Amino acid sequence: MRRTEKVSEVIAREIVRDSRGFPPGTMLPPEAKLLERYRVSRQSLREALRMLEVQGLVVIRPGPGGGPMIAEADSWHFGRMASLYFHLAGATYRDTLEARLILEPMVCGIIAQKQDPEHIQALKNYLESSKTTMEGKVPPSSFEISKEQETVLEFHAMLMTMVGNPVITLLARSIQDLRVDPTGNHAGHLEGDILLVHDMIARAIIEGRSAQAEQLMREHIQEFIQYELDNDPAYLEQTVSWR
Repeated sequence: MRRTEKVSEVIAREIVRDSRGFPPGTMLPPEAKLLERYRVSRQSLREALRMLEVQGLVVIRPGPGGGPMIAEADSWHFGRMASLYFHLAGATYRDTLEARLILEPMVCGIIAQKQDPEHIQALKNYLESSKTTMEGKVPPSSFEISKEQETVLEFHAMLMTMVGNPVITLLARSIQDLRVDPTGNHAGHLEGDILLVHDMIARAIIEGRSAQAEQLMREHIQEFIQYELDNDPAYLEQTVSWR
């Protein structure tokens, strides 16, 4: 039997519906206006806003001129919510990598087939920036992500935005975000050979070699999984943390 929705849940859904199309940073109307629009109690309205805040869809700014503000519906906030479900389901970091092994090669093949001019140009720009990164590489400290590491992480994220399907983009990027560790302890085998593999993947996509682009990404992630198995297998078997 389906439970009856609480008033606050209904109002939260209506606020989201009414806010679609407004850019992040847009302030919602003052509380009095919202109460008048939705015809609910102050308690139900505030509970609805708290629900949206927890989901990362609004930010409550304190003080004069403050109030609820539309937040960006990005993969980080989506991943934060999903990480709780992954944790409760007992999913491990190895599970997240195996999910990437399915998603990311498929996305590379789709991008190579589509040959979107904007995406192709973005990949050409990436090849130029990757070359600059390799030529001017400076060893990072143990507590920061180097420019090379940033390029590695950005490449995978960039590809997931090119697929043209917001569901795949949000899901794939949220899984990628689970692997980002600013201390660098589990950032992966971030050496120049990875940038070279990325260059090969980018060139295959640019040239429309979809099958090869897909295979290169599959082998790339398989090598990453094997590297983790060889160097830090205990980490892979840890349950995903709720962040």
